[in-house]
Amino acid sequence: MNKLTKIKVIVFDFDGVLVDSNQLKYDAWFEIFNESEFAKKNLQKVLEKMREATRFEILSVVSKLLRIESEERAFWVQRYAELYNRAVQSRISSGGLRLGLVDLLQNLILHYNLYISSATPEIPLLETVKELGIFSYFKSVLGSPLSKDERLLKIIQQENCCAKEVLVVGDGEGDRNSAFNNGCQFIGLINDFNEWKKTDQNLILINNFLEFKQFLI
Repeated sequence: MNKLTKIKVIVFDFDGVLVDSNQLKYDAWFEIFNESEFAKKNLQKVLEKMREATRFEILSVVSKLLRIESEERAFWVQRYAELYNRAVQSRISSGGLRLGLVDLLQNLILHYNLYISSATPEIPLLETVKELGIFSYFKSVLGSPLSKDERLLKIIQQENCCAKEVLVVGDGEGDRNSAFNNGCQFIGLINDFNEWKKTDQNLILINNFLEFKQFLI
């Protein structure tokens, strides 16, 4: 079993980690374009190529494919971003948190400083975290427009700690690369949206948060 060195700070990705929301967010795209078969067909292609892109980047590409007039494009993107946010908020609120997460957070907060770092825009991210009742467990909740690296560096600076004392918990290549590039430790959560396998000797991987406990507590 791979081992972690001394940890002071734990940074959780949100989508696909604290909340099993990857599928929820994927489905929400098709909900807001439900009346347009052409849009849905183009959207599927865009989502396959832009898995870690922001909603604004995705909508910008879709708007061009749908031939939205350039002078109307910014308004169109903003409108559909708001529709998407409402659909996501509704689905996540009804879907809830990962099994065992609250018990884990209650234990972790006694030993570590906890953060959320997500590519989701920060304002709707804060709304969701508060709605789920877990806001009080985290010292800070960081979202876009800051990049993954910028968010991680901000946390390290705020904690005034060594990068090696920071553990990142994520489910994507971007999470892993950001952690390793900045000298942090990493645990990956296996799901249907990544191709990680327990046989990968270079990663500490878990299937759920019940397995997570054995590495820290």
